[in-house]
Amino acid sequence: KGWRSDGQGNMAAADGFLLTSMVLQAARANLPWLLNERRATLKMLGAMEGGKLQGLEVPLGAGLTLTVYVDTATRRIVRSSGVLEAPGMKTNFATDYADFRTVDGVLFSFREANFASNQSTGDTVITRVVVNPPLKDSDFRP
Repeated sequence: KGWRSDGQGNMAAADGFLLTSMVLQAARANLPWLLNERRATLKMLGAMEGGKLQGLEVPLGAGLTLTVYVDTATRRIVRSSGVLEAPGMKTNFATDYADFRTVDGVLFSFREANFASNQSTGDTVITRVVVNPPLKDSDFRP
């Protein structure tokens, strides 16, 4: 299930294309855990770029698949892509990961290049990562 703002300050259930995009985004944000959780259903793709990249297909349900590309030398996830289909529409979303740094023993990508239908939609640059910051109940509001 997914929720979005209705533009009036209320939350409304998301469905169709909006919900599918949320599923892809959540899967992308959760890749290391998702790959481990779904390892029995992963599909290995042929090696790419002269064996430098290994592709893996991760089924997400309802005909939705996320494809992940792993650098065979570093074992880092360097790209993820998924296809969103809606009546009369098919769009590919992809993210390239770079500028890897370790923070408190955990590796993070500090740069993401994002694409929709093979067109750049922008870059995300992370300037700071805090691992397990203290949280308050007030941090969680609808």
